[in-house]
Amino acid sequence: MTPHPSPLHPARHRINVLCARGIVAAGLGMATLGGLLGAVPAVASPQLTSAQDRATQLRHTVDDLRVRTEQAAESYDAAAAGLAAAVTEHGLADRQLTQAHADAAAGENTMAARVRSLYVSGGPTALYASVLESHDLSDVFSRFRSVRAVAEGDQAVVDRADAALTHSGQVESALADAADRQNRLERAAAAAAAQVGQLLEQEAGVLAGADADVVRIAEADRKAEQEAAERAFQAQLTAAQATAAQAARLAAQAAATADIGSGSQPGVGVAPAATEVGRAALAEAVRQIGKPYVWGAVGADSFDCSGLTQWAYARAGVGLPRVAAEQWYAGAHISLGDLAAGDLLFWATDPANPATIHHVAIYAGNGQMVAAPHSGALVQLQPVYLAGYIGAVRPSAGP
Repeated sequence: MTPHPSPLHPARHRINVLCARGIVAAGLGMATLGGLLGAVPAVASPQLTSAQDRATQLRHTVDDLRVRTEQAAESYDAAAAGLAAAVTEHGLADRQLTQAHADAAAGENTMAARVRSLYVSGGPTALYASVLESHDLSDVFSRFRSVRAVAEGDQAVVDRADAALTHSGQVESALADAADRQNRLERAAAAAAAQVGQLLEQEAGVLAGADADVVRIAEADRKAEQEAAERAFQAQLTAAQATAAQAARLAAQAAATADIGSGSQPGVGVAPAATEVGRAALAEAVRQIGKPYVWGAVGADSFDCSGLTQWAYARAGVGLPRVAAEQWYAGAHISLGDLAAGDLLFWATDPANPATIHHVAIYAGNGQMVAAPHSGALVQLQPVYLAGYIGAVRPSAGP
């Protein structure tokens, strides 16, 4: 079920309907980032002399649009998460300001009452003079202590009133800062939402402008490329696991030779066991299979890629940041040889630069993952592909 449109982006429901009609029909998958190449015309241009050329152009254009849409959606997610925190911060600062004003007013009233009382009594000088009226030395000391307590109490009243006024000014400044941050995040979220909408409409237009033969060829090429990327990942995974197993055997042999103990000797290609947290997160992700991808969604009826991973790990007792690029830093980085079910997998436009991460999924084992791929698709179990893969992270419940 698609959630109600966000107040920051009222066109969101209409855009998802466009995706359901246009993007699902074509079924084109995400690949690596290429240059944006405008809509493909229904008839060949001089530069595109065959259906194959047009199919290649179409696939690259759609792939690029989908990556850009993911990036814009992640920007929206980050702004929306920051906005929620800013709204909370603003509300707290507003309540603190109300209390600070009340404290300052109470301090001023108390100070005014003491001033009036001292005026009536003749002030501190008159109080100290009254000490000398006694002819009993012990009585003099007793009166002196009493007068000093009154004078010091009056100074404490003044100090508290001054502190309350200072605090009130600080809270007013904090409230202004919170309001400014909230306004900036609202604008950022609205701009990102508008960009997502424009990219999705552009993708739908590109697909609608392509003829059936071009779409069929593009789909066949996409499938072949995807399968090649999946085979490449599986080959690297198997090789990495074999290397890790060999290293473990050598370490065990060295330990046995040193009389430390033989240890375990895993077989070639055996995947490490999943952690308890990883198993719980994966089980939760599997329960979401079949629910629609909706950008900006965090469950329970729909998800985007980082919304799915955040949801799954939250129910396993681990809090993850909202967006994929931040989730990259939410745990230990795991090599392919140590990859276990429940680990997070990441893709980037530049695999050497984590700042370009735009997609995340949960590893399910055996070269498979649970992912929320893109608009128009459902949460699904699918093979892991190597194109754009940057690495894996294993979140934990903490020390």
